[in-house]
Amino acid sequence: PQVSPSTNFVSWVTGPRVYSGNPLLANTLGRFQVYGTDVGVIRDNGMVDDPSTPDINEHQVLIAVGDTFGARGMLGRHIYNTLFR
Repeated sequence: PQVSPSTNFVSWVTGPRVYSGNPLLANTLGRFQVYGTDVGVIRDNGMVDDPSTPDINEHQVLIAVGDTFGARGMLGRHIYNTLFR
């Protein structure tokens, strides 16, 4: 991807890409049948994780997107709105 010199690319948000070392990072096509979306909003919920509850991570990044598609080229299954947590 093309990013500015002051930006570090972390990962694609949607699509078929699988990143070594973390199978849950991206790969939304395999996990949720989501190939791509149009515009979206990413929000940090601002909560601090409570170390006394190690099985639950209260700190979360929430992603809301509009039109969502299940295949390349805005084809396939069409979902109007999608939320990722």
